[in-house]
Amino acid sequence: MFSKREHKPGTIEYLSLGCDKNLVDTERILANLKNLGFKVVSPGKGAEILLITTCGFIQPAKQESIEQILLACERKERGEIEKLVVAGCMVELNLEELKKEIPEVDLWIKFSDLEQLPKKIQSLSSVKNKAGLRSAPRFLTTPKHLSYLKISEGCDRGCRFCIIPSIRGRFHSEPLDKLIEEAKFLEKSGVKELNLVAQDLCDYGKDIGSSLVELIERLLDETEIPWLRLFYLNPEGVTDELLELIASEKRICKYIDLPFQHISERVLKAMGRRARERQIRALISKIKKQIPEVCLRGTALVGFPGEREDDFRELKNFVEEVEFDWLGVFCFSAETEAEASCFPDQVPESVKMCRKEELENLWQELAEEKNSGKIGKTFEVLVDSKSDLGYSYQGRSQFQAYELDGLIQLKGRFKTGNFYMVRIVDCLGMDLVGEIA
Repeated sequence: MFSKREHKPGTIEYLSLGCDKNLVDTERILANLKNLGFKVVSPGKGAEILLITTCGFIQPAKQESIEQILLACERKERGEIEKLVVAGCMVELNLEELKKEIPEVDLWIKFSDLEQLPKKIQSLSSVKNKAGLRSAPRFLTTPKHLSYLKISEGCDRGCRFCIIPSIRGRFHSEPLDKLIEEAKFLEKSGVKELNLVAQDLCDYGKDIGSSLVELIERLLDETEIPWLRLFYLNPEGVTDELLELIASEKRICKYIDLPFQHISERVLKAMGRRARERQIRALISKIKKQIPEVCLRGTALVGFPGEREDDFRELKNFVEEVEFDWLGVFCFSAETEAEASCFPDQVPESVKMCRKEELENLWQELAEEKNSGKIGKTFEVLVDSKSDLGYSYQGRSQFQAYELDGLIQLKGRFKTGNFYMVRIVDCLGMDLVGEIA
């Protein structure tokens, strides 16, 4: 147990919840705090101040955030931390309710006020006059060899199930030169896999006279980072030019993350999605033709108001037809801020969960069969860490995203953060087993 006397003034502990975009926000905040003279300590170690950045996208994420805040309040009561600061998306939506229900929190900061956070945290510290330091743009919390680059914020698409515009506002792109400088910093820090993230990468640059293709081309020209991975490419924004670039450039992972959400024309229209059935099918056909070795990840949403059994069967048939390498399946969450929360014909929670489980089981059965077909093949693998399944190490190929998809369990001697050519020798369901080729 820690006592208050053990805390060094100006120390800060952090906990980032939710998506990778939230993680980037946290890393930028921590960098600014270091610039004010704070020392960042490892999570769980105890500090003068604990910063939690929350997620509020759907109810399960809100529940996790609340649970972590309450655990932090207990730590504060035990003296492990002195001050508790909570920021981010959930605070943006529920500030007044949270302040009333959890008075133990010393400072609440909405997402829209994040720029003020370092100075407000400084006002809580027992050390008021810290020497300013020259800080890096990010305080990296990921393994040294991989990181994320958030290229834009907000969204203008207006999908009726989504509350991102209510939390993060209208779409706006990060300046191109700023992103290039941040990528150069990440490369210098040892990053070998750079994951581009946003609510939708495809919209990048529309408000600043640029484009996603221009950004990627500059990253290829001005850095030597071996792997660039693209997340969240909304179907209506994927252009021929982008596909040609992915197909032709070896450093761009042949990995396309396509949040198609549904395939029933009736459901897509009700959702307010711009890409409809014909467009989605044509795009996937084009992707597979232009990039034969592509890894296709999809996102499906079940239980949207009015979804009927025949709509769900259509979705199942589509998933079986496409044979996604990876698929995220989510239930519609009737968040108050979502337009569809007050639609008629809400699907019962029990039906949503059954459909989610049924679709996941179908996809996993197909994916495991597809995975077993990789036995005997050789892939370039980036080693992430020592194995937690009894093998020596574990890593990923281009068709596996960090903390999202399966892993390759490795036999033999390896070094974390390095690339190796690995031959697949076995299949463990969603994981594979490999050895140096």
